[in-house]
Amino acid sequence: MSATNDFPEARWWGSLVTFSPVSELPPESFAAVVVFAIHPKGFALADIPNRGWCVPSGRPEPGETPVETAVRETAEEVGGVLQDPRLIGVYTIRDDVGSTRFVPAFVGRVDALGPLPPGTESRGARIVRHEELPGIYWLWDDLMARMFDFALEQWNRASQ
Repeated sequence: MSATNDFPEARWWGSLVTFSPVSELPPESFAAVVVFAIHPKGFALADIPNRGWCVPSGRPEPGETPVETAVRETAEEVGGVLQDPRLIGVYTIRDDVGSTRFVPAFVGRVDALGPLPPGTESRGARIVRHEELPGIYWLWDDLMARMFDFALEQWNRASQ
């Protein structure tokens, strides 16, 4: 576990990945966003080539804010309209050569999965129940397990 919070550290492709819960974005630029899109029956996942089933995520287009990127990526990858997106924290990714990237994480609601737009990289979308995630998610580790729990906790807390 990380010394500063209750999120484990992870190693993804040689980079050290940590997560910090925050309610405001740090001033640093962001490399991409990650979206935990919650549907009444589970989490919306996209089937992305070279990854498999994962949450909507992606890099910003020029001039996009992190929230705009989250909404667009959700529409592109699962065909859903992201409602009430809320920042829940930021991943910090440090590679072995000293580069650091920041990736905001959002939680929001999708009521339905729609058709995927032309040109999407997604091969499909589905709703996966929380308890099914370990057997389906493309990169399952202690950090991702904690992230799905945390996203659901934050959504439920804000929705009360």
